[in-house]
Amino acid sequence: MTGRLLWASLTRRFRQLALIFVAVGVAAATVTTMADFSLHARRALAHGLAAFGPNLVVRPEVGAPPRLPASALASVRVVDGVARAAGVSEESLSSDGPAQAALGSASGGRENGAGTGGLAVVAVTSQWPLLHTTWALEGSWPESGQVVVGTAVSEAHLRTVLARHRAVVSGRLTTGDRLDGALIVPWSDRESWGFPSGFQQLEVRTTAALATSRGAVRAVAAAIERQVPGVEAQAVLKVSRSDADLSSRVTLLLAAVSLVTLMLSGLAVMTATSALVGERRAEFALWFALGAESRRVSRVLALELLAASLLAATSGAFAGLLTGAELSRRLLALNAALSWSTTGVALATAAGVALLVVSAAMVVALRRIRRLEPATILAGE
Repeated sequence: MTGRLLWASLTRRFRQLALIFVAVGVAAATVTTMADFSLHARRALAHGLAAFGPNLVVRPEVGAPPRLPASALASVRVVDGVARAAGVSEESLSSDGPAQAALGSASGGRENGAGTGGLAVVAVTSQWPLLHTTWALEGSWPESGQVVVGTAVSEAHLRTVLARHRAVVSGRLTTGDRLDGALIVPWSDRESWGFPSGFQQLEVRTTAALATSRGAVRAVAAAIERQVPGVEAQAVLKVSRSDADLSSRVTLLLAAVSLVTLMLSGLAVMTATSALVGERRAEFALWFALGAESRRVSRVLALELLAASLLAATSGAFAGLLTGAELSRRLLALNAALSWSTTGVALATAAGVALLVVSAAMVVALRRIRRLEPATILAGE
């Protein structure tokens, strides 16, 4: 019975339901566009941040031993939020052998070991290349008995060093910073190159989900300091500000537009619902005269609104996904293909919009339904 009444109402009152369909569809499309673009913007930003390399550097604190033990690297790797960590040490190789050279920041701010009269040699653990994925490497990262050579290292100096340490070149590295003038050796060969035991510093990368939040990165730094006594963890916050600012501003604009659209949509649906109740006064009065309760009348009306709203929200969700993908392509240079996960989130978001709008409309409808006087209406007064 309820199904037949619902179908008859949907087919007879096309004008009011069409207004509801358009209002909810536009609101769902706008909100879905905002949500989809924000998701792609966060992913693009996280990907861009990963290209900057480490976002945390761990060093001995003031007053502690000048080098970190090997156990410190293992302790850092198990801290929540840490995706990768690598140990690094640098020496300045002179004619008499290696002499210690201090390290600076993880991004190329090291003191120039070559400036002391020698060639900078950097010993790194296995995960270090994974922290610097944008560097151009021609060849392969070194294994035992091999070195990677910076593109600025002179051939004459290189031949002398390789002959002394009986090493071969596995690749040529271009970094765009002072490491172009250094040699990279595997950590397993540190003793043969004259390195003291222990790390000068650890370079750390947090998970992609945390990398976009400065507060989250600093929280991981604090967790590392609690986990490993005697160390200082410093955040290296590098962000492509132009991309981040553009994404934030567009997301804020879309959020404001979505809020305004939701308000206008709710107002339009409430107006249409009020008109719908007014047109059906005689019908509802007859239902009440036949013994129907207001709860049943309200349920039928809510089902009508919900059916139209969910259909509109589904259409708006797919329109929003397409619009969000186009915005991502134009503003973020990102090819955002549809997937089951994004489609599911979009449909859930659109369904939430539909329920919110229908709930607001039903508040108005219930007030009008409760004020109906069946006897007066049926008497034609």
